[in-house]
Amino acid sequence: MTWIWQQPDWPQFRYDPQCYREGANTFHRCAERVAGRFETLPSAIRNEALVALMQSEALSTSAIEGESLDHHSVRSSLLSLIASDSIPENTDQKAAGAALLLIDVRKNWNQPLSDELLGRWQSMAVPDQRYTLITRGAYRHDPSAMQIVSGPYGRPTVHYEAPPSSDVPKEMAQFIDWYNQSKPTKEQKPLAGLVRAGIAHLWFEAIHPFDDGNGRVGRAISDHALSQSLGYPPHGMSGNFYGGR
Repeated sequence: MTWIWQQPDWPQFRYDPQCYREGANTFHRCAERVAGRFETLPSAIRNEALVALMQSEALSTSAIEGESLDHHSVRSSLLSLIASDSIPENTDQKAAGAALLLIDVRKNWNQPLSDELLGRWQSMAVPDQRYTLITRGAYRHDPSAMQIVSGPYGRPTVHYEAPPSSDVPKEMAQFIDWYNQSKPTKEQKPLAGLVRAGIAHLWFEAIHPFDDGNGRVGRAISDHALSQSLGYPPHGMSGNFYGGR
């Protein structure tokens, strides 16, 4: 089987602008409407609503990975991070990691992607665990194939195989350069936010650069891209929500 990254025109993505224009316009109208409604709410209610939305997002993105987070722990972590930029040591680490990732993506929504930033997000998505060989904060370097499989032991079905680890630095350099160069600016006609977010997510997942946490980091990149297309983090969240830090 020939994988996407083995195609001769990889990574040249093609799309028809007519197919996404209506959807992109609808997305932006809805986002502006939600942001406007948030701005009319009293500060305390607005902040409470934003915490609830982030909590829901943290639970949803973890559920995609088959993980069930404790609702109270996620909320507690979010509130602690907002109030003091720290999390108590006895906090559930998976809940804390999910909260850290959400807030860090929003704090850095206007910053360019880099190896260091992605490595930090992956470390948040994959809390430190004993007796594991998973690399945190850096790209995978195991020479064995990175495969997505299912099925019984000894008879797996390979759904996808990512580029070899030796190619990851080169692949990621090309991806990060494209992402940062395609950021919306006043000087150039921007690529529609939904399209840029979709391409970024597909491209990143195709490379699958980390030992673990690729799904959560990939969704964080989509979130980051959509924020840049809107000009503010999702849900109308402003820097004032974090005490101006």
